[in-house]
Amino acid sequence: MASASPDIFALGLFIIFYLDVLPLAARLPLNYAEYTQMKLFFAIILAAILVFLGTQVYKFSVRESEAQKEFSDLRAQLAAAKADQSKLQAELDYYLNPANLEKELRARFNYKQVGENLIILVPGSSSPATGTAR
Repeated sequence: MASASPDIFALGLFIIFYLDVLPLAARLPLNYAEYTQMKLFFAIILAAILVFLGTQVYKFSVRESEAQKEFSDLRAQLAAAKADQSKLQAELDYYLNPANLEKELRARFNYKQVGENLIILVPGSSSPATGTAR
């Protein structure tokens, strides 16, 4: 649509040039008032066309910038999703190793095998507990 603007502008200039250059005798016999009205009419039509095309180009550029912004936001979301995917894949690979799985079960859920004793150390006061109550 932006490429049509110079063509219409050139057509308008051609029309105005045509009205100015050709002698009045070569065209229909017009008096000066009709000639001036015709030039004004074509100038108004040309201005209206240019205003219309200008608004269309502006609307197109606004939509294009909004689409570019949305595209960059979607690219950022895609990059974040790929980072999450690689992180999750690394965790999955880690947990697929039975030794790592057992280590995590022991650390997180106090898992013990049959025949093992589990000791849980709770941080507390530095004095040893005595069996006497006061």
